[in-house]
Amino acid sequence: MAIRDQESVKWPYPLKPNTGNQEQYCHFHRSRGHTTEACRQLKEEIERLIRQGYLRQFVKNPTVREETVPTGGQDQQKQSTNNRQMVGEIETIAGGPSTPCQVLVAENKEPPTKKLHVDHSIIFKESDLEGVKTPHQDPLVISAGIGNPCYNVKRILVDNGSSVDVLFYSTFLSMGLSREKLQPAAGPLYGFDNRPVRVEGTITLPVVLGEFPRQVEHPILFIVVKSESAYNAIFGRPLQTIFGAVASIPHLKLKFPTPSGIGTVRGDQQVAQSCYLRQAQPYSSVTLSIEDFDLRNEDTPQRASPVEDLTCVSLSEEHPSRTVQIGSLLSDTEKKEYVDFLRTNQDVFAWSSADMPGINPEIIMHSLKINPACKPVIQKKRNFALERQLAIEQEVDKLLKARFIREVHYPSWLANVVMVRKTNGT
Repeated sequence: MAIRDQESVKWPYPLKPNTGNQEQYCHFHRSRGHTTEACRQLKEEIERLIRQGYLRQFVKNPTVREETVPTGGQDQQKQSTNNRQMVGEIETIAGGPSTPCQVLVAENKEPPTKKLHVDHSIIFKESDLEGVKTPHQDPLVISAGIGNPCYNVKRILVDNGSSVDVLFYSTFLSMGLSREKLQPAAGPLYGFDNRPVRVEGTITLPVVLGEFPRQVEHPILFIVVKSESAYNAIFGRPLQTIFGAVASIPHLKLKFPTPSGIGTVRGDQQVAQSCYLRQAQPYSSVTLSIEDFDLRNEDTPQRASPVEDLTCVSLSEEHPSRTVQIGSLLSDTEKKEYVDFLRTNQDVFAWSSADMPGINPEIIMHSLKINPACKPVIQKKRNFALERQLAIEQEVDKLLKARFIREVHYPSWLANVVMVRKTNGT
């Protein structure tokens, strides 16, 4: 009840009446049938909010006490061995919710004789500027382990302005992943210019930050997009919230708490500069809005035209309206051969839906790609003008006779017919 007014809470649809025990009431579903304490969907929603970092004020993390490990320089960190074995590196330039973390720490059965409290306060000192050419305005570009098996993915942009964690499609393929592992995603992404970018899907992959022993791993939900970019991935606010990471642009470092102390990932300033120069170059391809393709209201629509005039040829004397067009620049011999060939094989043409009734679904079948996470909706029946209603009835009768469609009683979802006037006026 303390978070019921927050926008992050996803309220479910009320349950159908006369289900379950009517003496029990659920404040989450706003209906009777079970108690609030026994609501399984409420528990899943609370778990989702905790994983996304919305309910930190209600979660008490257990204190972790470990022996302090002396910090070392960059060379010493490179020599340390990761406890997650990398199977490869991703260096090529590319063309939400997660489960609770699993901290990878070696466990000692015999308790040490002395343990010191680990300081989890994150600060940046002057010594963190070592190896950084100042002053600068370079972005923070790091490397991290992604996937299982784990790949050392380079050219990862840490972007506090991104509301999602992005994995580019070329990186997705370089990691040996297939499209079958992608989950459907609803809606496109919108960039700085508010233009949509189509989402290929979502996938949850483990991400490893830091080097052993100051190393942590979390499953992260990535949005996979097929877009030109100088980076392989983008770590946005969700990942930084889950890891509890703090980024410093002046120091080009990302720091995060681990059971053994504060872990550090150093940015590569040279790679960041090269990526920025490549990203700043204008691309020749431009994403067009769907409105740009609607030319019905234009006075002179720009349409493609054939390179030569066409000649109309009737294929059947019984049905003169069944015509095809052939090129007018053909020789008389070629024209006669083409016409004879078309008239001999006129049975392969389908002039209406009645000419191809009952097509085998093994040949072709249309299916709606619906996000299984979305609830189907039955739209209210829309009233049409008499002219449109007659056109709908005629088209439905044609499809019914051809056995392309069938009547369904009590549908679980329904969408109204959308009428679009063709260029010929029908």
